[in-house]
Amino acid sequence: MTTVKTKLLNKYGASARKRWMIDILPFNLLVWIVALIYILPVGFMVVTAMMPTEQLGDREAPLYPAKVKSIVYNGISYKLYHVPTEEGVKEWALVDRGMTRSGFIDPQNPEAGLIEWQGDWTQLTWVYEFSPTWDNFKILFNALPFPAMVGNSLLMVLIGEIGVLISSTLVAYGFARFSLPGGNLLFYILIATILLPDKITFIPSYYFFIRVLHWGNTLYPILLPLFFGNERCLYIFAAPEFQEHIHRIGGGRHAGWSRAASPPFLRDSPAILAGYHHSSALALLLHLE
Repeated sequence: MTTVKTKLLNKYGASARKRWMIDILPFNLLVWIVALIYILPVGFMVVTAMMPTEQLGDREAPLYPAKVKSIVYNGISYKLYHVPTEEGVKEWALVDRGMTRSGFIDPQNPEAGLIEWQGDWTQLTWVYEFSPTWDNFKILFNALPFPAMVGNSLLMVLIGEIGVLISSTLVAYGFARFSLPGGNLLFYILIATILLPDKITFIPSYYFFIRVLHWGNTLYPILLPLFFGNERCLYIFAAPEFQEHIHRIGGGRHAGWSRAASPPFLRDSPAILAGYHHSSALALLLHLE
Protein backbone atom coordinates (compact mmCIF):
# COMPACT_ATOMS: atom_id res chain seq x y z
CA MET A 1 0.00 0.00 0.00
CA THR A 2 1.48 3.31 -1.13
CA THR A 3 1.66 5.91 1.62
CA VAL A 4 1.68 9.68 1.29
CA LYS A 5 5.35 9.76 2.29
CA THR A 6 6.25 7.26 -0.46
CA LYS A 7 4.38 9.31 -3.05
CA LEU A 8 6.21 12.47 -2.00
CA LEU A 9 9.60 10.74 -2.15
CA ASN A 10 8.84 9.36 -5.61
CA LYS A 11 7.73 12.79 -6.78
CA TYR A 12 10.48 15.01 -5.31
CA GLY A 13 13.38 12.57 -4.96
CA ALA A 14 15.38 11.70 -1.86
CA SER A 15 17.80 14.59 -1.51
CA ALA A 16 18.73 15.61 2.04
CA ARG A 17 16.81 18.89 1.92
CA LYS A 18 13.66 17.39 0.43
CA ARG A 19 13.77 14.43 2.79
CA TRP A 20 14.12 16.88 5.71
CA MET A 21 11.03 18.74 4.53
CA ILE A 22 9.08 15.49 4.26
CA ASP A 23 10.29 13.76 7.44
CA ILE A 24 11.16 16.48 9.95
CA LEU A 25 9.28 19.64 8.97
CA PRO A 26 5.76 18.29 9.70
CA PHE A 27 6.89 17.03 13.09
CA ASN A 28 8.50 20.38 13.94
CA LEU A 29 5.33 22.21 12.93
CA LEU A 30 3.29 19.91 15.16
CA VAL A 31 5.64 20.52 18.11
CA TRP A 32 5.44 24.29 17.63
CA ILE A 33 1.64 24.19 17.43
CA VAL A 34 1.39 22.12 20.62
CA ALA A 35 3.90 24.42 22.37
CA LEU A 36 1.89 27.47 21.31
CA ILE A 37 -1.28 25.93 22.74
CA TYR A 38 0.51 25.32 26.06
CA ILE A 39 1.89 28.88 26.12
CA LEU A 40 -1.47 30.54 25.40
CA PRO A 41 -2.66 30.49 29.06
CA VAL A 42 0.60 32.16 30.15
CA GLY A 43 0.22 34.80 27.46
CA PHE A 44 -3.40 35.36 28.46
CA MET A 45 -2.31 35.78 32.09
CA VAL A 46 0.23 38.45 31.10
CA VAL A 47 -2.30 40.27 28.92
CA THR A 48 -5.05 40.30 31.59
CA ALA A 49 -2.55 41.54 34.18
CA MET A 50 -2.06 44.67 32.07
CA MET A 51 -5.77 45.27 31.43
CA PRO A 52 -7.60 48.18 33.08
CA THR A 53 -9.96 47.06 35.85
CA GLU A 54 -13.10 48.22 34.02
CA GLN A 55 -12.18 46.16 30.96
CA LEU A 56 -12.34 42.87 32.88
CA GLY A 57 -16.14 43.17 33.21
CA ASP A 58 -16.73 44.37 29.65
CA ARG A 59 -17.95 41.55 27.41
CA GLU A 60 -17.39 43.54 24.21
CA ALA A 61 -13.84 44.57 25.05
CA PRO A 62 -11.01 43.26 22.82
CA LEU A 63 -8.61 40.57 24.00
CA TYR A 64 -5.70 43.02 24.28
CA PRO A 65 -5.40 45.73 27.01
CA ALA A 66 -7.65 48.57 25.92
CA LYS A 67 -9.91 51.30 27.19
CA VAL A 68 -12.88 53.14 25.70
CA LYS A 69 -11.90 56.32 23.87
CA SER A 70 -13.46 59.48 25.18
CA ILE A 71 -13.35 63.24 24.72
CA VAL A 72 -14.05 66.17 27.01
CA TYR A 73 -16.84 68.44 25.78
CA ASN A 74 -17.98 71.40 27.85
CA GLY A 75 -16.07 70.05 30.83
CA ILE A 76 -17.73 66.60 30.68
CA SER A 77 -16.16 63.36 29.45
CA TYR A 78 -18.12 61.47 26.78
CA LYS A 79 -17.37 58.04 25.32
CA LEU A 80 -16.97 57.43 21.62
CA TYR A 81 -19.19 55.04 19.66
CA HIS A 82 -19.08 53.47 16.22
CA VAL A 83 -21.95 55.28 14.48
CA PRO A 84 -23.14 54.09 11.03
CA THR A 85 -23.92 56.95 8.64
CA GLU A 86 -24.45 57.40 4.93
CA GLU A 87 -20.77 58.31 4.62
CA GLY A 88 -19.62 55.21 6.51
CA VAL A 89 -18.95 54.36 10.15
CA LYS A 90 -17.95 57.38 12.21
CA GLU A 91 -16.38 57.63 15.65
CA TRP A 92 -18.58 60.08 17.48
CA ALA A 93 -19.13 60.93 21.13
CA LEU A 94 -22.64 60.40 22.50
CA VAL A 95 -23.82 63.58 24.27
CA ASP A 96 -27.62 63.54 24.16
CA ARG A 97 -29.30 60.13 24.49
CA GLY A 98 -32.74 59.50 23.08
CA MET A 99 -35.06 56.62 22.29
CA THR A 100 -35.05 57.10 18.52
CA ARG A 101 -32.85 60.18 18.08
CA SER A 102 -29.55 60.98 19.77
CA GLY A 103 -27.07 63.82 19.63
CA PHE A 104 -23.39 63.18 18.90
CA ILE A 105 -20.26 65.28 18.74
CA ASP A 106 -17.57 64.79 16.12
CA PRO A 107 -14.19 64.76 17.98
CA GLN A 108 -12.53 66.08 14.83
CA ASN A 109 -14.86 69.11 14.72
CA PRO A 110 -16.51 69.72 18.09
CA GLU A 111 -17.22 73.36 17.18
CA ALA A 112 -19.87 72.15 14.71
CA GLY A 113 -22.13 71.29 17.63
CA LEU A 114 -24.52 68.37 18.04
CA ILE A 115 -25.07 66.00 15.16
CA GLU A 116 -28.53 64.43 15.16
CA TRP A 117 -28.57 60.71 14.48
CA GLN A 118 -31.66 58.56 14.14
CA GLY A 119 -31.55 55.09 15.60
CA ASP A 120 -31.18 53.09 18.81
CA TRP A 121 -27.91 54.14 20.43
CA THR A 122 -27.96 51.04 22.71
CA GLN A 123 -27.07 48.93 19.68
CA LEU A 124 -23.87 50.88 19.07
CA THR A 125 -20.44 49.65 20.17
CA TRP A 126 -17.70 51.59 21.91
CA VAL A 127 -14.46 52.67 20.29
CA TYR A 128 -11.43 51.09 22.00
CA GLU A 129 -7.79 52.13 21.99
CA PHE A 130 -4.73 50.13 23.05
CA SER A 131 -3.97 51.08 26.65
CA PRO A 132 -1.84 48.75 28.80
CA THR A 133 -1.55 49.73 32.44
CA TRP A 134 0.63 48.86 35.41
CA ASP A 135 -1.97 49.93 37.98
CA ASN A 136 -2.85 46.31 38.79
CA PHE A 137 0.69 45.68 39.97
CA LYS A 138 0.64 48.88 42.04
CA ILE A 139 -2.57 47.70 43.71
CA LEU A 140 -0.97 44.34 44.45
CA PHE A 141 2.14 45.86 46.00
CA ASN A 142 0.08 48.30 48.08
CA ALA A 143 -2.46 45.71 49.27
CA LEU A 144 0.01 42.98 50.30
CA PRO A 145 3.43 42.96 51.95
CA PHE A 146 4.78 41.61 48.70
CA PRO A 147 8.52 42.29 49.28
CA ALA A 148 8.37 40.54 52.66
CA MET A 149 6.50 37.58 51.15
CA VAL A 150 9.04 37.19 48.34
CA GLY A 151 11.94 37.55 50.80
CA ASN A 152 10.51 34.89 53.12
CA SER A 153 9.85 32.56 50.21
CA LEU A 154 13.35 32.91 48.78
CA LEU A 155 14.92 32.47 52.22
CA MET A 156 12.94 29.29 52.85
CA VAL A 157 13.71 27.94 49.38
CA LEU A 158 17.45 28.57 49.74
CA ILE A 159 17.65 26.97 53.20
CA GLY A 160 15.53 24.04 52.09
CA GLU A 161 17.61 23.64 48.94
CA ILE A 162 20.77 23.27 51.00
CA GLY A 163 19.08 20.63 53.13
CA VAL A 164 17.82 18.69 50.13
CA LEU A 165 21.18 18.80 48.35
CA ILE A 166 23.08 17.49 51.35
CA SER A 167 20.66 14.89 52.66
CA SER A 168 19.25 13.53 49.39
CA THR A 169 22.61 13.02 47.67
CA LEU A 170 24.19 11.30 50.68
CA VAL A 171 21.23 8.99 51.34
CA ALA A 172 20.81 8.21 47.64
CA TYR A 173 24.50 7.31 47.40
CA GLY A 174 24.02 4.86 50.25
CA PHE A 175 21.10 3.22 48.47
CA ALA A 176 22.98 3.07 45.18
CA ARG A 177 26.42 1.85 46.34
CA PHE A 178 26.09 -0.13 49.55
CA SER A 179 24.39 -3.45 50.24
CA LEU A 180 22.42 -2.58 53.34
CA PRO A 181 20.58 -5.21 55.43
CA GLY A 182 16.97 -4.74 54.41
CA GLY A 183 18.00 -2.11 51.88
CA ASN A 184 15.50 -3.31 49.28
CA LEU A 185 12.67 -3.15 51.79
CA LEU A 186 13.67 0.37 52.79
CA PHE A 187 13.79 1.38 49.15
CA TYR A 188 10.31 -0.08 48.55
CA ILE A 189 9.03 1.90 51.53
CA LEU A 190 10.62 4.98 50.00
CA ILE A 191 8.77 4.39 46.73
CA ALA A 192 5.55 3.80 48.67
CA THR A 193 5.84 7.24 50.27
CA ILE A 194 6.00 8.78 46.80
CA LEU A 195 2.76 7.06 45.83
CA LEU A 196 0.93 8.49 48.85
CA PRO A 197 -0.96 11.69 47.92
CA ASP A 198 0.06 14.70 49.99
CA LYS A 199 -3.54 15.26 51.11
CA ILE A 200 -3.48 11.96 53.01
CA THR A 201 -0.50 13.04 55.11
CA PHE A 202 -1.69 16.60 55.81
CA ILE A 203 -3.69 15.84 58.96
CA PRO A 204 -1.18 13.38 60.53
CA SER A 205 1.69 15.76 59.77
CA TYR A 206 -0.20 18.68 61.27
CA TYR A 207 -1.02 16.72 64.42
CA PHE A 208 2.58 15.54 64.80
CA PHE A 209 4.17 18.96 64.31
CA ILE A 210 1.62 21.01 66.27
CA ARG A 211 0.35 18.69 69.01
CA VAL A 212 3.40 16.50 69.62
CA LEU A 213 6.38 18.73 68.81
CA HIS A 214 4.61 22.06 69.51
CA TRP A 215 6.07 23.74 66.42
CA GLY A 216 3.15 26.06 65.78
CA ASN A 217 3.88 29.49 64.25
CA THR A 218 7.42 28.40 63.28
CA LEU A 219 9.24 27.47 60.08
CA TYR A 220 10.44 24.15 61.48
CA PRO A 221 7.65 21.98 59.96
CA ILE A 222 8.55 23.30 56.49
CA LEU A 223 12.34 23.38 56.66
CA LEU A 224 13.52 20.58 58.95
CA PRO A 225 11.94 17.66 57.01
CA LEU A 226 13.99 18.72 53.99
CA PHE A 227 17.21 17.98 55.89
CA PHE A 228 16.13 14.32 56.11
CA GLY A 229 15.95 13.72 52.36
CA ASN A 230 13.38 14.38 49.68
CA GLU A 231 11.75 11.10 48.67
CA ARG A 232 11.33 12.01 44.99
CA CYS A 233 14.93 13.18 44.64
CA LEU A 234 16.12 10.08 46.50
CA TYR A 235 14.20 7.84 44.12
CA ILE A 236 15.79 9.49 41.09
CA PHE A 237 19.37 9.56 42.29
CA ALA A 238 19.39 6.22 44.11
CA ALA A 239 19.22 4.34 40.80
CA PRO A 240 22.82 3.22 40.04
CA GLU A 241 22.30 3.34 36.28
CA PHE A 242 21.09 6.92 36.40
CA GLN A 243 23.89 7.93 38.74
CA GLU A 244 26.51 6.40 36.45
CA HIS A 245 24.95 8.13 33.45
CA ILE A 246 25.09 11.52 35.16
CA HIS A 247 28.70 10.91 36.19
CA ARG A 248 29.78 9.92 32.68
CA ILE A 249 28.12 13.03 31.23
CA GLY A 250 30.42 15.03 33.51
CA GLY A 251 33.46 13.33 31.95
CA GLY A 252 34.21 10.94 34.81
CA ARG A 253 34.72 7.19 35.01
CA HIS A 254 33.29 4.53 37.24
CA ALA A 255 33.80 5.50 40.88
CA GLY A 256 35.60 2.75 42.76
CA TRP A 257 35.54 2.00 46.46
CA SER A 258 38.53 4.29 47.02
CA ARG A 259 36.36 7.24 46.04
CA ALA A 260 33.34 6.18 48.05
CA ALA A 261 33.77 9.16 50.36
CA SER A 262 33.36 11.49 47.36
CA PRO A 263 30.08 10.61 45.57
CA PRO A 264 30.50 11.53 41.89
CA PHE A 265 27.03 13.02 41.57
CA LEU A 266 27.90 15.55 44.28
CA ARG A 267 29.87 17.21 41.47
CA ASP A 268 27.74 16.38 38.44
CA SER A 269 24.07 16.47 39.38
CA PRO A 270 23.36 19.13 42.03
CA ALA A 271 22.00 21.47 39.37
CA ILE A 272 19.31 18.95 38.44
CA LEU A 273 18.37 18.30 42.04
CA ALA A 274 18.46 21.98 43.00
CA GLY A 275 16.36 22.99 40.03
CA TYR A 276 13.74 20.37 40.84
CA HIS A 277 13.49 21.40 44.48
CA HIS A 278 13.62 25.15 43.69
CA SER A 279 10.66 25.00 41.29
CA SER A 280 8.51 22.71 43.45
CA ALA A 281 9.24 24.65 46.66
CA LEU A 282 8.44 28.02 45.09
CA ALA A 283 5.18 26.66 43.69
CA LEU A 284 4.21 25.35 47.15
CA LEU A 285 5.09 28.59 48.94
CA LEU A 286 3.24 30.76 46.43
CA HIS A 287 0.21 28.50 46.82
CA LEU A 288 0.34 28.78 50.63
CA GLU A 289 0.72 32.55 50.54
